[in-house]
Amino acid sequence: MSDNEAIFRSAEMTMVQLYIPTEIARESIFVLGSLGLIEFRDLNKSVNQFQRSFVNEIRKLSNVERQYRFLAKCMEDHQINAPEMLIDDYKLTIKSCISTSQLDEICSSTQLLEDRVSELSTASEELTKKQMDLKQYQTVLSATDKFFETAVPSDLIDLNVESANSDTFDSASANRNFITGVIAREKIPILEKILWRVLRGNLLFKSTEIKDKLYDFKNKEYIDKNSFVIFSHGELILSRIRKICESLDADLYFVDSDPKLRQEQQVQVNEQLTDITNVLETTNFTLNTELKVIATEIDQWMKSIKLEKSVFEIMNKCHYDLNRRCLIAEGWVPTDDIDVVQDSLEECSRKFSENDSFPIIMNLVNTSRTPPTYHKTNKFTEGFQAMCDSYGIATYREVNAALPTAATFPFLFAVMFGDLGHG
Repeated sequence: MSDNEAIFRSAEMTMVQLYIPTEIARESIFVLGSLGLIEFRDLNKSVNQFQRSFVNEIRKLSNVERQYRFLAKCMEDHQINAPEMLIDDYKLTIKSCISTSQLDEICSSTQLLEDRVSELSTASEELTKKQMDLKQYQTVLSATDKFFETAVPSDLIDLNVESANSDTFDSASANRNFITGVIAREKIPILEKILWRVLRGNLLFKSTEIKDKLYDFKNKEYIDKNSFVIFSHGELILSRIRKICESLDADLYFVDSDPKLRQEQQVQVNEQLTDITNVLETTNFTLNTELKVIATEIDQWMKSIKLEKSVFEIMNKCHYDLNRRCLIAEGWVPTDDIDVVQDSLEECSRKFSENDSFPIIMNLVNTSRTPPTYHKTNKFTEGFQAMCDSYGIATYREVNAALPTAATFPFLFAVMFGDLGHG
């Protein structure tokens, strides 16, 4: 087995030193990264990460990544299928580096997208809250009608009549002896038990199940709810009832005891619910249209930004020589691939360099440092190599355990599970 294959033992490595003109530094690092044949050394270990030369560019790209994650989360919330492997795709499928002007344009356009989607999402959420609130109000009004028709005790009716005949009667007096609202169905027994013990049975509690599940914004899910009516006497007692209901996250609503006024309330609620539903449908349609367009491109956007961020992270490892207007980089390259790296750098110099700039210079460096381990793999050996590396990476030029594993693993798998087809 030849050394060029670098599977039995790791490939022989050589340290190189690069002098890269500043104006083509990004393009050069991008080309080297696309080759996957060099491991850069950090020449700025003594410099804090936040004090390095290109930290502002990395912060800007990190913010763009955050904005893309926000857009992806919005697509997930609205059940719009985003392309798979938004972040985990490590294959360098993008062959050209983004120009500085394009990078600035991406940052500004991403900010506009985030503002637009955030505005629509906030509007949709607020409208949904109002819609759910009106639906609950509608249910309470309907349930209260039934309560007044069938379940109101005679003494409470007499109280309303007496209040109506008194000289001090006002519009609120008839509604002071009952409270209406909506609460999670699982809390109905708790509410009833607490009220019964606190008020010592001085109340009448009626509840009705709401057929459709309603969205609970606190728990972020649809849950079963009940509407309820609580009859009692005295403002102090009713105040206690309100506090107990609110402590159990109940939503309280004002319902008039007068059937005519209650009918007017129902008409108003129905009109508001119709208007809000129409606006909500329009808002959601616009938001979904925006997100569907974003979903077709966000995979490529995230890959591009991830690669650009990686380029600047490598540039932060290089020594920035202001006098020579160049980046000085050091790294390890497989000895057999030095010519490939040299040819790529020469092509990069011809393609991107200006007339007055010097070409990229690569020097071989003799050193006593221990080189990194590099095993060349193909489609077959890549999986076995990754499995062995997960337990520990061999030292430089040590015998590679992945080679015998490629033969023994399928056999041992068959011994353990009786399935020879794996491996």
